[in-house]
Amino acid sequence: MRDYEVWHALGLALPVKFILTVKAWWQGLNNREKHTHSESWTSLHLTIARQWMNREWIAHQKVQAEKIRFQSEGHACESAMSYYYCKLQALCVAVPDISEETLLHEILTNVPQSWGKYFNAEDVSTLKGLRQAIQANKHLFHKETERDAKINTILERYTKSRDDH
Repeated sequence: MRDYEVWHALGLALPVKFILTVKAWWQGLNNREKHTHSESWTSLHLTIARQWMNREWIAHQKVQAEKIRFQSEGHACESAMSYYYCKLQALCVAVPDISEETLLHEILTNVPQSWGKYFNAEDVSTLKGLRQAIQANKHLFHKETERDAKINTILERYTKSRDDH
C-alpha cells in the first residue's frame, strides 16, 4: 500500500516544486487539467513528457550526448567510470530505444586510444563487460589522468614563461 501512496503523492507534490517556464506553464492550466495531470506520478510524468520532451528537445539531447567526450573541457579530472555513466545516461535519454551494441560503440568512440593498452574494445560485447573492464583498470586510468594533468601543467607554465619574454 505504501508504494501506491508514494506514487499518488508524487503527482500532487511535484508541481509545487516547478520553477521558471514549467511553473508558468503549470499555473496556466485550469484546475480540472491540473487535477487530471496530478492524479499520480504516471499521469504527471506523461503530461510532462508530452509537453516538454518533444522532437526538438530529443534532437537537442542527442546533440548534447554526441558532444560528450572523456575528460572534455571542464571535466579534466573525470574518471573513466564517471564518463561511462554520463555518456550512457545521455544516450539513453536522447535515444530511448538505442541498442546495447550502439551504446557500446558510442561510448567507446570518444575515449582516448590509450584505453587500448588496458583492454581490447573488440573483446567487449556488453555494457556489463565494459563496466567490468573499466572497473578492473580504474587505477591505471587514474594514474594516466594524473600524468596527463602534470604534463599539461608543465606545458602551460612553459607557454606562459615563453609569452612573458
